[in-house]
Formats: sequence, C-alpha cells, structure tokens
Amino acid sequence: MDQPTLIQRFNRRFPYPVRLALIALVGLGLLPLVQASQVYGLLFYHVVTDPTRSCPMPQLLRTPGLNSQLMDHRARAEKDMRVVARDSELGIIQVSSLGHSFWVKDAGDSMNGEALVPYLIAEHLWMGGSNPAESVKPGDTVIDCGAHIGTFTADALARGARRVISIEPDATNLECLRRNFKREIAEKKVILIPKAAWSEETTLKFTISDLNSGMNSAVIRTGTREIEVPATTIDAIVREHGIERVDYLKMDIEGAERHALRGGMATLKRDRPRMMLEAYHLEDDHEVLPRLLREAHSGYQEVCGPCERDLRTNSWRPYVLYYR
Repeated sequence: MDQPTLIQRFNRRFPYPVRLALIALVGLGLLPLVQASQVYGLLFYHVVTDPTRSCPMPQLLRTPGLNSQLMDHRARAEKDMRVVARDSELGIIQVSSLGHSFWVKDAGDSMNGEALVPYLIAEHLWMGGSNPAESVKPGDTVIDCGAHIGTFTADALARGARRVISIEPDATNLECLRRNFKREIAEKKVILIPKAAWSEETTLKFTISDLNSGMNSAVIRTGTREIEVPATTIDAIVREHGIERVDYLKMDIEGAERHALRGGMATLKRDRPRMMLEAYHLEDDHEVLPRLLREAHSGYQEVCGPCERDLRTNSWRPYVLYYR
C-alpha cells in the first residue's frame, strides 16, 4: 500500500475548520513579507529602468522606512497640537506641539497654521533622524535662508548653535519670528534679516502663497498676490554683521536657492560651510545646485537626504541635499 503523502497526513490529523484557521494564520504571517517584496521590488525596478534618477540606490532603498518614520512623526505632532493664543488683527495664531511653540499665519488653502506647525516639526525631526551626521553642531554659526517662522532656527539652537542669522522677507512671518525668538533676539543669538536672499542687492517681486505661509517665492508663482521685497546677498550680510566664519548654511527658498548661492560665493569659498539645501523646487535643482557649489569649492562632498517621487517627471529625486 502506498504511503500517505504529507498533505494527506495533515488533512487526516486536523479537521477542516482547524486546517482553514492554520492556513489563514500562515497567510497573515506572510502578508508583511509579500507587501515588503512588492514595495522593494517596485523600487528596484525604478533603479534599473530610470536613468534620470538623482537618488543613489542605497538611499532610495531606505525610502519605505523613512516615509514610515515621517508619518509616525506627523501623527504624534498632530495628536499633540493645540492652539494656545490668537491675534485676529494680524491673522496669526500660536500653535504648540511636542514641546515647541510657534506663532504662524493662520490662513492656508492646503495647510493652515494648525496643520502647518505639526508638519514642520515632524519634518525637522524626520530629516534630523535620517541624516544625523549632517545636522548643526554645537558652537556653529548658522545662516537660515528662508527662515519662515523659525522651525529650523529653533532646531539649530536646540543643537547648540552659537548664533543663527535668520533671513526672511515676508512681514507676517517676520512678526512671527520676533515673537517666537524674543529672548534670543535680545541676546543676539538670533539676528533677523528682513530681506530675501538673492544674487544681488535689489528689489524683487514676491508671490504670497495661497497654499501656506511657507511657500512664498520670488521664483515660483504659488499665489494670486504679489508684493515687492528688498533682497540682499549672503556675502553682504556676512560683511555687514562682521561674521568671521559661517559653519552651516540652510536654504529652503522655493526655487531661489541657485540665486542665493551665487550671492554667497565669497563666503562659500572662504568658509566652506556645511549645507542643507532643499533640492526639489525646480526640476533641475539636483543638477544646478551641486555645480554651483563645486564652482565655489571643488572639495564639496554631496550626501543625499531622503528621496521622494517627483510626479512632474516621474523620477526619484532627493528631498534635501547635504554638503560637507
């Protein structure tokens, strides 16, 4: 007589309801593995088939984990968010989350102040955690181009920055900065520059974004209202304030990064500051910004931050670029 097969012995030993439950448990156990294989398989497909991608493969393969971390940070920040004060005359509110408190413009079609502050707090936690070696260090003199309401300025101070020069041209954001850093401004740990960072000293047409108060731009039209703002250069700021050395430079200025870099060439050549550049506003940022930096100093080394999918070009791009 033929010996029963393994499947036949299994079926004889366990009744049908038990077999069904065991199969369901095994399936549930394998589901995360199947889902992960789909995600990483898709990423690997893009690595092979997308010659225009600007994200290196090791960083690209970190994307699922990093995105999950960002979502976790946002969930915690949103859960902890509360509005602690309002100034209806100026249209600003004070929002607290995760131990931070910021005045911010209340209006925003895509993100009002209550949504924007938790997002920005989560974003800085995410970026600082994904590339911790590229963050501000104790004792650094920092230039924050596009300071907005000061979430990066606050992060730099928390990491031990000696001084932060915060550049911001929008009047409402400047008022928020003055309230958010009243003590630090009095102590000269924060210096406000009420101008836009640019390639020359001039006056710029500046779009006030309808989407949120962090997307105002002299390059990208993100709203229906334009104002004129004074613009200056990083080199001029360094000269005027007698800054002997710049250790760290952050730029998030909605497409004006290349112009501001051109206005800071002398400082870049002299100090070779470490940098964090938002590199997704314009399609060719990931090509133009590195080229400008290496014109200033050939020794700059690029470190890719978290990556994201660019829906305009259907390619992967760095959300932020670091230089050291």
